[in-house]
Amino acid sequence: MRKQCIRIPRVSKFVSATNRQKRLLLHLPVGLVTALACWKLPVVGIALLVAFIYYETNEDRHIKDQAWIDVAGFIWGLAIAAIAIIIYQYAGGI
Repeated sequence: MRKQCIRIPRVSKFVSATNRQKRLLLHLPVGLVTALACWKLPVVGIALLVAFIYYETNEDRHIKDQAWIDVAGFIWGLAIAAIAIIIYQYAGGI
């Protein structure tokens, strides 16, 4: 007698644009916090960066959820915070 395999549902390879935007916006604050941590406490910021990238890489390897969307939101957060920090410092901030 032949065993039946249980099919595990996977996330669609084609994530809808709306879902992609939600996921991107969800990870944007993580990038903001990481950039601010890098500015004030570089060791903590680097640890957050490494932990986030490791987590997303591991998640994508196991559930194939297109983690690049999450990483893109994270990078946007980093970029926005970096620009804000540069402007703040250029304007005479601490």
